Amino acid sequence: MLLLSEDLDELLEMSDRIMVMSDGKLVYETPALSADISVIGAHMAGHH
Repeated sequence: MLLLSEDLDELLEMSDRIMVMSDGKLVYETPALSADISVIGAHMAGHH
């Protein structure tokens, strides 16, 4: 299942993996259990 959301808390609760796309490309992937919200946020904002 693919879940699209900007709500990181929701994603972390419902997902096994977190992937961030920017400009149509996959720029970051991490297991949800070891995800660092600040790193995910930086990739979401294009600071990768």
